[in-house]
Amino acid sequence: MFEIRLYNNDIDLTEFFIEAHKKKFYNNSSQEMLIDYIKKYEDAKLWLLLHNKKVVGTVVAHKLQELGILGKDAYRIGARTCVLTHLIGKDRVKSLKGKTDIHYSHASQFLLPACIEGVGRDKPLYLSTHTGNVGSQNKVHNFWAKYFHKAGVLQNPLELEYKGTFQTFWKINVDKFYETLSATRWPEAEATIPILNLPN
Repeated sequence: MFEIRLYNNDIDLTEFFIEAHKKKFYNNSSQEMLIDYIKKYEDAKLWLLLHNKKVVGTVVAHKLQELGILGKDAYRIGARTCVLTHLIGKDRVKSLKGKTDIHYSHASQFLLPACIEGVGRDKPLYLSTHTGNVGSQNKVHNFWAKYFHKAGVLQNPLELEYKGTFQTFWKINVDKFYETLSATRWPEAEATIPILNLPN
């Protein structure tokens, strides 16, 4: 039912772009905003989440060589995260409000593990957040990151100027991420990206 694929030029994202635009995920709604975007970064990779062979999500990881303060081999993961949940169904909870499960989302169950395993658990991995008017930027910055920080998944943040704007960089505690994820791992996610009982 679900599948993770690394993007290549043979994959047609036209329908995904149309649906992303309808949902105001403008950073994911065109060739220019998504595909051309990753070409600007060193060692950038784009993973696609497919549901019933239809692209319903994206996530990007790339090297952060220009921010040497974060570590020699630091990577930013979770960039251009987008999940078109209206194309998947409503079987899963999509709100943190009143929930104790921080891994309630397709992004946490599928897309972040794709980045972690694709880049390497041994690398310094960071998420960046900031306020904005595109997609779910405010929700991620004001709520999602703080829940993850409280759970110990994200370490104390650094405020850095990056690409012309100030952003908050959170280093990911990968062991803690997988420890907390294992408690509420979706079977369909584990079948797609096995991460339980794997050697560190």
